[in-house]
Parts: sequence; structure tokens; C-alpha cells
Amino acid sequence: MCGIALKAVFAYQNANNWDNVHTVHSWVGFTTYLMFGLQWICGFLIFFFPKLSEDYRGAYMPLHRYFGLALFALAIVSTISGIQETTMFQTKVPKGRMYNDRQLIGDIMGLVIVAFALIVGYLVTNKEYQRKEKSLENDDEKQPLAGTEMKQTSSGSIQAADP
Repeated sequence: MCGIALKAVFAYQNANNWDNVHTVHSWVGFTTYLMFGLQWICGFLIFFFPKLSEDYRGAYMPLHRYFGLALFALAIVSTISGIQETTMFQTKVPKGRMYNDRQLIGDIMGLVIVAFALIVGYLVTNKEYQRKEKSLENDDEKQPLAGTEMKQTSSGSIQAADP
């Protein structure tokens, strides 16, 4: 999806004879795009590769969390700088006014995004809202399904059979 968006941006800028990747918004956005791709690939390989040990996964988890939060911050910076760039360079202020309605809406959107980022940052960094670690013996998510007998109920759904 991001690749399609980048292609559309470059096509639009080329059609209007504008320079590509020349503002803070474009550099931060492109960096965010690349870092997201690396984060996704590393997360997929480390957390979904079945033969990788829990030690490797545990060692990578702090880095994965840090880069997730850093990517969120970069996405917020890119969004706000994009709103600012659009409202400053592509709108005209009527004579006798300090603001255009589009600039006012952009500023309000920016403030809402900042409030959202602060709330998410608080929730992500507060230990009270983090997932609690479970012991492996009682963790149903990590138990294999192969040893569990399944039965079909009268309604047609499938459930684990009673031991």
C-alpha cells in the first residue's frame, strides 16, 4: 500500500514539474517508509520463523519495541510536516486576513494528531497498560493443537473435546 502511495506522489509531482524529495516532510516520510519495511521484515523473520529460539526473540523484543515507537513518532512528524507544507505552500490567504480556512483546519488537525500521539505514547510506555507475561505451562497460545482432540457440536462449530 505504501509503495502505491509513493508511486502516486512521484507521478503527481512529476506531472506538475515539481522537484521530488526536497522537503523535510519527504525525507522523514521516506525514512519512515524504509524503516517500516525493515521493521516488518525483521519482525516477520524473528517472531514467525518457527525454528528460532525464544532467546533470540526475547533479545530482539526491546529493539522491536523501540523501533516501533520511533516509527510511530516519525509517522507523526511526517504527517504534521505534510499538513504544514500543504497549508503553507498550496493555499492563498485572502487579503485582509491572517488565516485561510484551510490553514485553520490544518492547524486543528495537527493539534488533534499531537494529542493522539501523546495519548498513545503514554499508553505504550506505561507499565500498567502493557501485556502481562504468562508462564509457558499455562499458556494455551503456545501449546500445540496436535495433542488436542476436537469434536463437532450439534450447532456445527468445532471445540476441544473434554479431557
